[in-house]
Amino acid sequence: MDAPDVQPEFDLIDSPDGACHQATASLMQVLKTVAIPRLLARRAVLPIGVPVADPCAAELARLLVATDPAPAYALIDDRRRQDGAIVPLSASLFEPTARQLGDLWLTDDCTEVDVTLGLCRLQLAARRVSAGEVPAAVAIRPGRRVLVAPQPGELHLLTASLDAEVLWRAGWDIACEFPTSDDAVQGLVADTWFDALDLSLSAAFRREDWLPRMARTIMLARIASRNPALVVVVGGRIFFDRKDAGDRVGADRASSTALQAEWSILTARPAQSPAGPTH
Repeated sequence: MDAPDVQPEFDLIDSPDGACHQATASLMQVLKTVAIPRLLARRAVLPIGVPVADPCAAELARLLVATDPAPAYALIDDRRRQDGAIVPLSASLFEPTARQLGDLWLTDDCTEVDVTLGLCRLQLAARRVSAGEVPAAVAIRPGRRVLVAPQPGELHLLTASLDAEVLWRAGWDIACEFPTSDDAVQGLVADTWFDALDLSLSAAFRREDWLPRMARTIMLARIASRNPALVVVVGGRIFFDRKDAGDRVGADRASSTALQAEWSILTARPAQSPAGPTH
C-alpha cells in the first residue's frame, strides 16, 4: 500500500506531552481516513476460489429426479444444518448438484425434462433455505445497481437466482428480469441505469453452442445501455468448465460460482466510471 502523503508536524521524542498527544491523534486520523479504507478496499476484491463440492451432490442429483422429491429435500435440510447459510451452500452443494444433473443427462440416465424438473426443485430448496435466514435489513449502497437475467431463451434459472441472492446480500440493488429476446435486454438497459449486467446460462448444461448467441446479446446491450461503462459478467456451467468462455462472449468477467459474482463486478469496473443517477 502506498504511504499517505502526510508531513509529520511533531517530533514524538522531543515534543511536550500535549504535542505528543496531538501527533498521536493526527496519526490515528490518517489511519482511519486513509490507510484502513485502502486496506478494506483491497480486501473487498481479493480473488474468491471455488469451494470443494459436497460429496453428497451426486446422490442429491439422483434424488431430485426421482418421483418423490421428499428424500432430496431431507438431504438438503441435513446439509443446511451442517453448512448453514444459503451463500456457502450455493457453491458447495446447489451448483455442483446442478452440474451432476447435467452429467446424468449426458450419460442417458435421465431426460432433459428430468433435468429441468430437478433444477426447479433445487431452486425451490434454495429459496426455502434463503427464506429461513432473511437478514433484518440489507444496506443497499449507491452505485451498485445490477440487472440479473438469464440469457434470452434460457429456461434454467438457477444461476440467475443464486447470483441475485448473493449480490443482494452483499448490498446490491437487484433487478431480476427474464427477457425473452435481445430487444427486451436492450430495452431494460436503455430505460434504466445499471452499473452492471449479470447474464447467465444453464447451471446444468454446458450450452457451448449458445456462446455466439450470448456474445451478440452482450454486444447489443452495451450499445443500448444508458451507462456507457456498463460492466457485464456472466455465469453458468460453461464458465465453470471452460475458462476461456468469458472472453469468447465479450464479457468483462466470468464467474465459476455465484460466490464470485460480486468480485467479478468489482474487479471489472473501470477506475473512473461515469456518474449515474442517484439510486
